[in-house]
Amino acid sequence: MTSDEALARAAASADRDAFATLLTRHYDRMFRLAFRLTGRAEAAEDLVQDICAALPAKFASFRGDAKFTTWLYRVIFNAAEDVGSDAVRNGPLRYATEDAPEEADEIGYFKLRYMTAGETDSRLIEQPILPGTGEVSDDVRFSTAIAGFGQLLRGGAYLGGWAYNDAIALASAGKGDDPFGYRAEAITLMRLAETLSQQ
Repeated sequence: MTSDEALARAAASADRDAFATLLTRHYDRMFRLAFRLTGRAEAAEDLVQDICAALPAKFASFRGDAKFTTWLYRVIFNAAEDVGSDAVRNGPLRYATEDAPEEADEIGYFKLRYMTAGETDSRLIEQPILPGTGEVSDDVRFSTAIAGFGQLLRGGAYLGGWAYNDAIALASAGKGDDPFGYRAEAITLMRLAETLSQQ
């Protein structure tokens, strides 16, 4: 399979097939990011259509020193800022830019905005996640396993080598107090999905 980077270079040279292949591969990802930045399906669809129309000219700026998806995320984010979406409020993607944090120990970044009932101003919590920071509760283990399981059901594109057996092991470790048996039933469903995925 031809790499995204090679296809982008070909698309920059007006190769229509390369351009079509890139759109086929990445349209859903583009829409999801645009939706996250705009908050509305209609606005996301409009934004992605505008980006698709502008991409042939923008391919000239793809130098290949970053992954194509990193470059594409930046194009989408810039387009969202240009149309005045909530992307400015959400801030740039922390790890999908050339100026991502240098701290090798940072394994993630937690960012939560919430508003308490009756208040008019929201609050923002931001915290880098470092290895060995705090104790992990059974609830966190189990919910992480469920989130990973959901990703596996959708193809697992963002999970690296994480597999069903990892989700099952993490869910089992986080089963904790399960008075109604819901967590045990979820683990059974994970095992069933693993079996079905092997057929």
